[in-house]
Amino acid sequence: MQINSATSAILTQEMKTQAEDAKLRKACSDFESLFIYNLLKNGRQSLPQGGLLGHSNESKIMTSMLDQTLAEKCSEGNGLGIGEMLYRQLNAPQAAKGGNLEAVL
Repeated sequence: MQINSATSAILTQEMKTQAEDAKLRKACSDFESLFIYNLLKNGRQSLPQGGLLGHSNESKIMTSMLDQTLAEKCSEGNGLGIGEMLYRQLNAPQAAKGGNLEAVL
């Protein structure tokens, strides 16, 4: 099997597109995780202070780490769907350039 320069250029472009697509998906997932983290953090601020752990710095750090872990786990897979919707919105201009109208809709 012989690969000419045109085929090689097409394969290289497709690999770049796939790498950019993976980066965009990761960024959208990270955004969803950050969004969920802020929801948890702000929701926790509305609760009365006290409880078993009190007001110590250690409890604040532990709670922050817990919120971050929960946010990351919630955004894995389909998550809340915010990351997927963001991905579709950001990827739509690229799909329109390629002529794929179904991806835009």
